[in-house]
Amino acid sequence: MMALSRRWWAIEGRLLILLFVYWPVSCTERVVGPAAHQLSGVTVGPLTIGAWLPLGVGRSDLALMTTDLESDLGLNQIEFFPRESIDPGAVGDWLADSNRDEFSIEEVAAAFIQRNGLALQLPLFYEPQGFSDHDKLSNWATCNFPDAFVRACEQDSAFIDTVQGIVRALRAQYEALNGDLAAVQGYLLLNEIDNPDYTPDFYPAMAAAIHAIRAEDPLRPALAVAAVDDFTRKGGSAEGFMDAFFQGYDPPNIFQHEHYVFHGDVAVEGAKGQGGRRKVARQLDLLLAGYDRVCRLVLSRAGRWHAIVQVHGEVRDGRVHYREPKPAEIRVQVGLALSRGASGIVYFVYGSGDEVFGDGTIWSYSGLVDRQGVRGQRYQAVKAINQYLHDIVEELAYLHFHRAMSWPASMPENGLLRGVGGSELEFGFFGDGIRETHLLVVNRRTDRAQVVELSITQEPVVDVSTGEQLLVVDVSERKSRVERKLEIELQPGDFRLLRFE
Repeated sequence: MMALSRRWWAIEGRLLILLFVYWPVSCTERVVGPAAHQLSGVTVGPLTIGAWLPLGVGRSDLALMTTDLESDLGLNQIEFFPRESIDPGAVGDWLADSNRDEFSIEEVAAAFIQRNGLALQLPLFYEPQGFSDHDKLSNWATCNFPDAFVRACEQDSAFIDTVQGIVRALRAQYEALNGDLAAVQGYLLLNEIDNPDYTPDFYPAMAAAIHAIRAEDPLRPALAVAAVDDFTRKGGSAEGFMDAFFQGYDPPNIFQHEHYVFHGDVAVEGAKGQGGRRKVARQLDLLLAGYDRVCRLVLSRAGRWHAIVQVHGEVRDGRVHYREPKPAEIRVQVGLALSRGASGIVYFVYGSGDEVFGDGTIWSYSGLVDRQGVRGQRYQAVKAINQYLHDIVEELAYLHFHRAMSWPASMPENGLLRGVGGSELEFGFFGDGIRETHLLVVNRRTDRAQVVELSITQEPVVDVSTGEQLLVVDVSERKSRVERKLEIELQPGDFRLLRFE
């Protein structure tokens, strides 16, 4: 059971009334439920389209730092960099005026963005100049210090001053380098839960650190990266963490959910004799279950969430741990995330390379570009997806997520559909917070296209990406009933956003 706020307002200046109701609903309607919406307290907002490790894995390749990240691939965000120092001579004359002996790769990326007038942004992770490498904001937000986690570190009298001092130093450092903070998206406070000692005892520190950060920089969100099930698996509580992380800030904080499902033993859907159809379906069920849970946890707390989408292959000590997903498998991950109210798609991973551990273990990553920067099939697939996202992003930004539906299932009460012809489909319902006005349709099948027939209760219907009004026809049903129907064709793994006028 969770508390959901249904926001009603009058048009043309009439009185705003807030009515709070409690509904036992899920982000997915698999059976007929109560006449209620899974309402998000915030709009989807500007859609983040990002990529992890844009300059390679293990060691950065500055040749990958090009304006094509935005102009060709269509990104508006890049995220996370190795801990590296860069000589000013390696970045040409455009940083010669800084009078600095060296830069972090994170600084170089931010300077590159701003000095080229790009719309890209990045969340800051590392500590400011002159601070120890244990003075990352993430260390203070998780009480993770050199020797151990320190319980109740937020109760130390110096906690707030230290956190705010780090934020002030970061702001001053980036403003001095670039003139302003246009390239800074926010502050990354948690990057995976890799220690079982991180328990709910430490969540108050996260809440206190965010309060201090937002007091110092109220316009930039905190970000956290984790697989939502990791909290419970390691003795924690996803609900408790979300309570600490989301506290009604505007703009909302952002939870980035990572879940990679195309393992080395998952055959491609449609591959003969390898069980690919069954395995892919099962993996997509797992992925969607995670998205459903994040949807419930985040949107009920008026937060926003991003899906970290697998586009990479990964070999661990000579064995394939994750295989490279096919274009349709990338598309379906994006569509499923959007159908659960995601406000961002962040691809993992852009560059390629090796991660070498202290014991000599090597994990090798193959990203959207290879180690020489060559763009392959997956790069082109992501480029096409992003082109579509840019076609719908402006309209999607102002919508509230209302509910999701898996099909086939019983049809929940809604204002758009009476019936569906097709199988293995996912739907996301969006609107203005009161009335449903938009429908996202996702083809879960990654091996075949399908024509989806929708029996509609409202028209005209417009394809948001093209502005085309779709053809609606009368179809006679049983007992002389006439249904108004339309058809859309979805390629393998594809998705489409429709507007009902």
